[in-house]
Amino acid sequence: MAIFELTATKQMVLGNGMIVDKGMPLTLNIPMHGITPYNLMNNSRCRDQVLQQFAMNGVPLPPNSPYLNPGCWNIKMR
Repeated sequence: MAIFELTATKQMVLGNGMIVDKGMPLTLNIPMHGITPYNLMNNSRCRDQVLQQFAMNGVPLPPNSPYLNPGCWNIKMR
């Protein structure tokens, strides 16, 4: 299992009054091997897991969200 620590690099307005503030940390637990910070957001195999982990952290994102982009997050592997 891979554990990633994500930190928002900018403020993100998600709609319905939800805002992710710059610097907000999130922890994602991805139960797959071979996932790295470089391919976390772009790997089609783990995309559903990433969306589920965001939702568990209180950040529900649609599958086509522009915030599912590594440029929006500082991604580190623990």
